[in-house]
Amino acid sequence: MHLLLDSSGSAFEGEKKNSVGRAHQYNVVDVFSGMLAVTTIDFRSPCHARFLEALLGAFIKKSDFGKLWGVEINDEDWPCHLVSYENLLDRGSDFLSTKKNVIHGRFGVMASSFCPAYRPEQKSLVESTNKLFTEQLFHRLPGKVIKALARGASNPAEYSCIEMPQLFQLSVEVAYVINRRLLDRKYLSADMVRDGVKPIPIEIWKWGLENCNSYGISSDNFDKKLMILSLSEQVTIRANEKGVYTVGDNNKNKIFYDPTHPDIQKFVKLYRDNFNAGLIGDYYTGHRIMGSVNYLYLISKADSSIIKCRIHSRSQRLEYMHVEQVLNQLDNERVEDSKIREENAGHRARLTEARRSASKKALDNLAKGKKQAKMRARKINDEQKLEQAMLDQLKRYRVEDFIGESSADQEKVKSAVPAGSEFSSEDDNDDFDDFLQGV
Repeated sequence: MHLLLDSSGSAFEGEKKNSVGRAHQYNVVDVFSGMLAVTTIDFRSPCHARFLEALLGAFIKKSDFGKLWGVEINDEDWPCHLVSYENLLDRGSDFLSTKKNVIHGRFGVMASSFCPAYRPEQKSLVESTNKLFTEQLFHRLPGKVIKALARGASNPAEYSCIEMPQLFQLSVEVAYVINRRLLDRKYLSADMVRDGVKPIPIEIWKWGLENCNSYGISSDNFDKKLMILSLSEQVTIRANEKGVYTVGDNNKNKIFYDPTHPDIQKFVKLYRDNFNAGLIGDYYTGHRIMGSVNYLYLISKADSSIIKCRIHSRSQRLEYMHVEQVLNQLDNERVEDSKIREENAGHRARLTEARRSASKKALDNLAKGKKQAKMRARKINDEQKLEQAMLDQLKRYRVEDFIGESSADQEKVKSAVPAGSEFSSEDDNDDFDDFLQGV
C-alpha cells in the first residue's frame, strides 16, 4: 500500500463564543486504488505529531477509529487497516522530521518520499481528494450558504454550530462517498478488466488485497502497544483519590478518567498515604489518540500491558469533545467560576454590610432608647422630688399656721386667767398631746 498524505486548513472557522479556531484536515489516500484510508480533523496546530496520528488512523481498523468519537463504522464498508510499505509526502514542516525513521524501523515502512516543492500535480490524487472532500463536507454542514440570502432571511451564522461527534459522522459519510466515486478507467489494469473490477476505489482496494503480494501488512500483526506508543500523543498523567487524570500547563485543565481498574486503585490508595499524585508516571505513560478525550491509554513501562480508561463521570460533560474544545471549555468555565465567585463575594459583602448597618442602627436605637429612658426616669424623679418638696413645704406652712394660731389662743387664755393662777402639769401634757394630734 502506497500512501499519499497531505494536510490543509479548513475554511470553516466558527464564529461562536466557544469556537476553538481554524480546523486542520489530514487526508491519507492509497495511491493504488484511490481509497481514502483516513481523514482527520484537528484544531491543534499542524505538526509532526498530528501527522503520526493520521498514520495511526490509517493503520487501525475503522471500527476502532469510530469508537473514539462514538460513531459506529462497519469494517466492511471501510476495509482499510493495513500498514503501508511507502509514504509519499509534500515538503510541509509537519512532514519534514527525523522522527520518520522511527516509523520505518518499527513498522517496516520502506521509505518516505517527498514531492518537489510547488508541484501539486505530483500528488494530484490527494489534492483532488482534498477538493472533493471539502466540497462534499461543506454541503452537509449546518449554516451553509449556497446562494445569496433573501432579504429578511435569518443569518446562517446563528445556527452554524456543530459538535465534534456530528462533524466526525459527516466526515465518515463523505469518506463513504469518496471511496465509492467513479474513477477514470485509466486506473484499471488489464487483469482488473479481465476480472470485471469496477472503477471504484473500494472495489480496486479489495481486488488488490486478493491479487497483489506485499500489498500491505495488517495492523493486527503489530503490537498494539507499539502502535499507540509510537503514533499517539503522550500526555502527563497524575492520580489522586478521585482517580487518574491528565493535566495541561501550570497543572490546570484536569480531565479525570475512571479509576475502576485494580492497578489504578493501587495508586489511588498510595495517594491517600503519601499524597504523591505523580507516582503513577513512574510506572505508566499516558496516551491520547486523535485528540479525543473519551479514552486514556496507560501503557506499562514494565511490560506490554495496556489499560484503557474511560472518561470519568465528573468529566462526562466533556465527552466526545476534541481536546482543544475541552481546554477552551475548561478555560471558559474557570473564568465563569471566577466571575461567580466575585459575584458571590460581592453579594456576601453587601449582606454583611447590610447586617452591620442594621446591627449598628439597632444598637444606636437601643442606646437612644436607654438615654431617653434615663431622661424620663430622671424627669420623673425630679417631678417626684418637686412634688415631695411642695408637700413638705405645705405641711410646714400648715404646721406654722397651726403653731401661730395656738400661740395666739394661749395668749388669749393667759390674759383671761387671773394673775397668780397656776396650771397643773397634767393639763400641760394634755394640751401638748392635743397639739401633736392636731399636727
